[in-house]
Amino acid sequence: MLKSKLYELIVEPKYRIWRHILFILAFALISYRQTSYMFRDSMESIGSSISTLSLITMTVYVISLYVNIYYFVPRYLINKNYKAYLLCLFLTIFF
Repeated sequence: MLKSKLYELIVEPKYRIWRHILFILAFALISYRQTSYMFRDSMESIGSSISTLSLITMTVYVISLYVNIYYFVPRYLINKNYKAYLLCLFLTIFF
């Protein structure tokens, strides 16, 4: 029963919004933990800015991943233009 529900969540079109919400929540958690780990020594001086930094980090992650999923993959990877895809991917990571 659990296996079929999990499978439906992953592949069914009616759960598309829930997949996106879980994806964004996962990256929100990851970015908050990463930001708090990076600035753990200077937590007193940063104070309440940790949530702002986490939000910026999450926004950059989510935008770069959605650009990759919805722009680079259909345009380059599916059309077997691997060099252009890798170049765009590396440029996205670099920025």
